[in-house]
Amino acid sequence: MDAYAMITLAKDWKPVPAMVNCSISSTGSGAHVGRTINDGDESSFQLDASNCSSIEFLEHVTLSINLTSEAKRGDFSLNIRSNIENI
Repeated sequence: MDAYAMITLAKDWKPVPAMVNCSISSTGSGAHVGRTINDGDESSFQLDASNCSSIEFLEHVTLSINLTSEAKRGDFSLNIRSNIENI
């Protein structure tokens, strides 16, 4: 490691803006509330995040989901994809 180079870079470091939170609820937005997904089936739904226009940088996404399953561990997978496919 080059400590001098690290200090030189740190002098011009630009901090990221303050953290901004945006919450979106799937209740009432077409989510599959109470829907049964059978073995081998796929299900998808979209959430509209256009009201989160104050977010300039996306560092992480937290997804809270309530799921009841009789499947074995590893039988269920969840994929998150943004409309511009950067997640």
